[in-house]
Amino acid sequence: MDEVDDVVNYKDGSSFSKHITQKTEAQSHFAKSKSMQEQREYLPVYSVREQLLDIVRENQVTVIVGETGSGKTTQLTQYLHEAGYSDFGMIGCTQPRRVAAMSVAKRVSEEMGVKLGQQVGYAIRFEDLTSETTVIKYMTDGVLLRESLREPDLDEYSALIMDEAHERSLHTDVLFGILKKIILRRRDLKLIVTSATLNADRFSEFFGGVPVFRIPGRTFPVEKYYSKSPCEDYVDAAVKQVMTIHLSFPAGDILGKIVKNSMFFLCRNCFVIFIQF
Repeated sequence: MDEVDDVVNYKDGSSFSKHITQKTEAQSHFAKSKSMQEQREYLPVYSVREQLLDIVRENQVTVIVGETGSGKTTQLTQYLHEAGYSDFGMIGCTQPRRVAAMSVAKRVSEEMGVKLGQQVGYAIRFEDLTSETTVIKYMTDGVLLRESLREPDLDEYSALIMDEAHERSLHTDVLFGILKKIILRRRDLKLIVTSATLNADRFSEFFGGVPVFRIPGRTFPVEKYYSKSPCEDYVDAAVKQVMTIHLSFPAGDILGKIVKNSMFFLCRNCFVIFIQF
């Protein structure tokens, strides 16, 4: 009797896709009261959709500046897909962190009403949740850098979005140099560089003075609060601030991030609290 050896995938249990494929339940009143299309139309980028597509159509490289919450990360790929760019190849969007690539891909798949990993997917280190039908692909900049080693001209893509370029990681800087050469060989490739700061002029000069498009407005107002006295231990201060937000505000998520010598937290009702050291 022949014995059939079962093939065991030891990485299957540790894949992130097992935990994020479930549909996200709306928590805020805004998300509960508005449809997915109404939420998309509420974003500031929606008001300049046609102007944005026009400048992308007329230029091979475009730098886009928009405040956090303007919708550029989730909407740009969909606008390009709806405009027909996905007919000639995938629309890729790089993210500086793996969590961002996964969460944004999940959100876009829900907005498009498709299953994550089909038309919309993501690729991070050790995990590739894409398929032959994928037209929008979110990935870390390290993944795109590795793909450029395998395919020097990145022929699979018709458009590439370098998101959060102002964070300036080593992979991002190397990709800028590679993409600058690729766009000279591939005149059909659209490159979009997005930034949330005023450093956009530097990116424009790097690619030869390409146009800079600015998205006006933001989704929610932002208020800054500074600590009254210097903090000796910023980790301890961060934990105390998180607990203060947790006990003072309604239920929701808290996003923390360290920027140079200051730290801020973003809670669900969109107040930003800065702790300056």
